[in-house]
Amino acid sequence: MTRKWLAAIAAAGAFALAACSSGGAPDPGSSSGGDEAELGHLRVIQSVNKDYSAGGVDWAILENAWPEGLTVETVQGTSVAQALATGDADLTVGSVTRIMPPVLQDGLPVTLVGPTLDKWEQFFVVSTDWPSADSLADLKGARFGVTTFGSAGDLTVQAVAQAQGWTEGTDYTRQTLSDIGGLTAALQAGTIDAFAWGGPVPFQLQADGVANLLFGVGDELTWLPGGVIAVRNDVLQSRPAAVKAFCETYYAMNDLVLDDPDKAVAQFAEWQNISVDLAAEGYEYEKGLIATDSEMTDEQFDAIALGMKIQQEIDTDGATLRQYYVDCSTL
Repeated sequence: MTRKWLAAIAAAGAFALAACSSGGAPDPGSSSGGDEAELGHLRVIQSVNKDYSAGGVDWAILENAWPEGLTVETVQGTSVAQALATGDADLTVGSVTRIMPPVLQDGLPVTLVGPTLDKWEQFFVVSTDWPSADSLADLKGARFGVTTFGSAGDLTVQAVAQAQGWTEGTDYTRQTLSDIGGLTAALQAGTIDAFAWGGPVPFQLQADGVANLLFGVGDELTWLPGGVIAVRNDVLQSRPAAVKAFCETYYAMNDLVLDDPDKAVAQFAEWQNISVDLAAEGYEYEKGLIATDSEMTDEQFDAIALGMKIQQEIDTDGATLRQYYVDCSTL
């Protein structure tokens, strides 16, 4: 396969994740959050960890960077919405596609406070047995694997299908396979033909001869967003100082990743158990995506609304979604 480096998906920092019973983000200024000495404990669920897309949390742990008075407990898992709904997690760092449907359709009370990625980072991982994959059009007829319906990879597949004019069941199919291990095993077994994934994992799969990569998404899907930090409304209302401290540390760690490439590449190589060369290749792509502040634009919210219409047929707009966003730098 010819490796095709096209423009990365260029719009949108993230999907807005907020909803509350009153129809908008809570006012964190209406309740006391405590001073720095009383920041307390935050429980964070990440849909991926030790990855360029959400590495700010892992770097903060590595560098012992959380401010005095704040402790952060992390867990990795895909049941993000469930963990927030049950109160098992206070906030999430990861793909918004795992949480948007229950937020918009069921009123899951969470608020978006900032992006983790300013741009989309998905690559297509394609079976070495697939006859040709030099462009997105060449994937017509493929059997795509996704971790869950509603995941970031699932949105990528559906958005490509819409852009190509494909009909599900005729021009492509989707099947769920739990996690990256399941996707990789299915690709090797020949039960799927391709899947979408971010971070350094696709580079490793290509280096191992397991798959080929197709960098063709950005030309056709320039609007797709990346990841987010989203907080339960009760936590945002009662502990805004803790949320702000978390965000400030997160973005400071992203700055560290961008300011010290050699250190970043070496650490991500160790975390992902890949070679430094592969980690460096991934870094060159990812460094242009990583968010270093919590600002989100109207254009990004418009992009979020379009993504939700494609993936879940949820009819909303950017102005509505912006109501559920609080810039954590203003807390």
